[in-house]
Amino acid sequence: CRLNSAGWVMAEYDDSPAIGEDADLIAKLQRWDVELERHWGEWITEAKECYRFVAGHQYSKDELDKLRDQKKPHAVFNRIGPIIDAVVGAEIAGRQEIKFYPREVGDSGVNELLSRGAEWIRDQGEAESEESVAFRDTFVCGCGWVETVLSYDDDPNGEVIFNRLEPWDVLADPASTKPNFTDARYIRRQKTYSKEEFKEIWPGETGVFDDEAEL
Repeated sequence: CRLNSAGWVMAEYDDSPAIGEDADLIAKLQRWDVELERHWGEWITEAKECYRFVAGHQYSKDELDKLRDQKKPHAVFNRIGPIIDAVVGAEIAGRQEIKFYPREVGDSGVNELLSRGAEWIRDQGEAESEESVAFRDTFVCGCGWVETVLSYDDDPNGEVIFNRLEPWDVLADPASTKPNFTDARYIRRQKTYSKEEFKEIWPGETGVFDDEAEL
C-alpha cells in the first residue's frame, strides 16, 4: 500500500479486477514503481551505508570477521560524525524564521499577525527540530524530507504536525532535474503499517490479509 501523487492505491489486493480508468491508473503506478526502484535502488543502499559510517560503523561484516579471525583490533577513528554534527549545530544556531512582508502600505498589521501565527503553528508542531534532522539527512545522504499534515487525533479543531521522514521512504521522479525536485511529475511516499493500524484506517477493505497473515 503506497501513497503516490494520485493517493493511496492498493493494487493487486482488491477482490474485483480493475477495469477502465482504475486499471490504467494502477498500471501507471506500477510502472512508476519499477522506474523508481531501478533509479534509486543503488542510492538507497549507499545512503544506508553513509548512516553507518556517520555512526562509526565503518567496517563491513566480512572485514570485522576477518580481523577477529586474525585477532587484530578494529578501532575506528570517526572523523565523519563530528563534522556532520558541527554543520548541523551551525544550522541550529542560525535557524531561519518565516515572516510575511506587506506588499502594500497598510498591510503591516495583517502580515505581523500572519508571521506570529506561523511561528505559533511551527512551535506547536516542533517544526524546527524535525527540520534540523532532515537538514542532517541532507548532509549525510543528499536528501532530507519533512511532511506537514493536519491531524485531528488530539484536537478536534485540527493541529499541524511536522514529521521528518526516512530519506529512502520518499523517492522522486527519476526524470526530475531541478533542485528540490520542483519539476517532478510525481513523488512516492512509502509507509509501513501494522495489520492493526491498516484495519483501523481501512476497516472495509477485504482480501488484504488472510487469517494467517502477519505483517
